[in-house]
Amino acid sequence: MKNSLMLKHSSTISSIDWTDASLCEEYLYYMKRLIQAPSLDVTASQFAKSYAKVVVLPALSKMTLEDKAYDMSIHNCQLTLGKNEAKWNPSLQLVNAQEDFHKKGPREIWREQAIATLFREHVNRIWYTLFDVTAVSRALLWENTAVRIFSLYEKKLMKHATPEVKARIEEDFQYLIHDAKSEVFGTKTNPLQLFYSTKQSEDSVRVRQTCCYYYQTGTSKGKFCGACPKKECNSK
Repeated sequence: MKNSLMLKHSSTISSIDWTDASLCEEYLYYMKRLIQAPSLDVTASQFAKSYAKVVVLPALSKMTLEDKAYDMSIHNCQLTLGKNEAKWNPSLQLVNAQEDFHKKGPREIWREQAIATLFREHVNRIWYTLFDVTAVSRALLWENTAVRIFSLYEKKLMKHATPEVKARIEEDFQYLIHDAKSEVFGTKTNPLQLFYSTKQSEDSVRVRQTCCYYYQTGTSKGKFCGACPKKECNSK
């Protein structure tokens, strides 16, 4: 079993390192051991969910709630792994934490650039490397991302939001799932729109199109996600 020699000397991983196939594989083997995954493709899926949570969601929250943008370029982002070496529980660290305020001019142009920096120039590059290293489905990686974003805009951001902020939440969400062109994601089609469907009710579950393999990890104890498309999950 491989162990990361680099991580023995550093608790920080630069985001750009995940686009290097050899480093990406090394880090995935390290994570595989922590989450007790059977293979690298399962590990890559869990990494994508984790990365979307700690990198994508803070960036979108800042943009929508405060009309500000972090510098989410891939060279400016790092993962700090934390002190507990037995768990995969990273947090986002920015090399330069300066914020870009939307001050004047069309917000749509400012927003599009912020989204393109986050997805086309950053996240999509890592997803491609994960595919190259593990052959994990890129559709799966993007649905892992989409699920996080849907929950953010439909639930989390709406809590305690003022009417003005609620309007911006709805506007940004509609942009992400319907209006954003594929170019801002670096993909052939808008990957968020691909996995979006209208929920039957506010409390209903939007069943996934792909399985994230969570049930195969040791930490899951064999349990499926509530939105898992597998028949054995939905029949329970």
